[in-house]
Amino acid sequence: MSKLPYDLFLQEYSLLCSYPELQYECYDTLLNIRDFTNENFWREFRNVLVNNDLFFHEETIDCIVRMVKERYHPKNSYVYYTSLETANAIFSNQELWLRSTTLMNDDHELVFGKEAVDRVLHQNPIESQIDGYCKLFQADGHDDFLKKFESLYQTLRYNTYIICFSDDATEGQGKLSMWRSYAPHGLAIYFNRERLTRLSTFLSTELQGVSAEGAYTFSRMLPALYTENAAEMFEFLMSKTLSQVLKNASEYKMMSDFTPRLYLDQLYDMVFYSMFLFKTKYYEEEKEYRLFLSSTKEINALNFLRRQEVNCAGTEQYVYKLSLRNIFQANYSQNSWDKLIDKIIIWGKLNNISTVANNLLLNNIASLGISSSKIEFAEIPYRSAHGKEA
Repeated sequence: MSKLPYDLFLQEYSLLCSYPELQYECYDTLLNIRDFTNENFWREFRNVLVNNDLFFHEETIDCIVRMVKERYHPKNSYVYYTSLETANAIFSNQELWLRSTTLMNDDHELVFGKEAVDRVLHQNPIESQIDGYCKLFQADGHDDFLKKFESLYQTLRYNTYIICFSDDATEGQGKLSMWRSYAPHGLAIYFNRERLTRLSTFLSTELQGVSAEGAYTFSRMLPALYTENAAEMFEFLMSKTLSQVLKNASEYKMMSDFTPRLYLDQLYDMVFYSMFLFKTKYYEEEKEYRLFLSSTKEINALNFLRRQEVNCAGTEQYVYKLSLRNIFQANYSQNSWDKLIDKIIIWGKLNNISTVANNLLLNNIASLGISSSKIEFAEIPYRSAHGKEA
């Protein structure tokens, strides 16, 4: 049976981003060897990618090899770098906040993805493929798709919320580039990769079940794809996905879950995922994963997710608060904070943090049952704006 278009697209995207959960014809034999410590293995791995002629250029192949290496590292986690104040709020309230993409540190990131998507959607062969796809699933063609896409974009650009993690596959004390934003009074929370992935999947599944009538909603945790060739990569992803669907058109029409709305929404999923996930290579060191929540209507039917107005650093804004306490109770009966957290790194020695703030942090961590053995202190010297080490 053919895969849903959305799943085909994610498969292709995951191939570019080197998801460890998915294996493909071009390298599943190599991955089954799992001799990841042998450099000969990685040279052979790269040769297989080159010989299968799946990719455009050396940049993509090198990126894939590096990312696969990192994701198969046995100790890697999703890392959330934050301030002491925010960390105390996370542990005391047992919640994570998803903030609006309009308030990202660099709002040009969304412009970068949108420009790449626009260039591809307005030219062949994608124009004709989208036209064929829409008509296959009983909808108007390419031009009407573009009108709806622009309408959705104008809504979602102000109604997309995000929390970002860094993929830290290295042993040691985190990334200096990230610490610069939060030292000398910050910390890094290392989330267990498998458990956080399951949590994000649970969120995505539950959202689909309560999506308001007529609303367009999506949520997913995916890695950013760093490139200076975003348009080329998006064209590759869309073209390969759409061509497979059109090739098996008769089979799709016979599927028991065939509903035009489902398939058309999946086409928008492909576009919006790409738009929000492409990033310039300038930020490549961050190795970012993004948990997204987008909806054209407010979500208020889940007891572990609520939209609320807050004040962050003097700015009034809406956030979605994700209650881990309620998620644990609803779906994670065998989970716990101690299992969710791999470790916590605090910048500097204890005496670099005020006694009150430090005691509050440690008490909040202990109250959740997180082992004190998971708390470490970074020894990296911090250079202040005046050039002095703190």
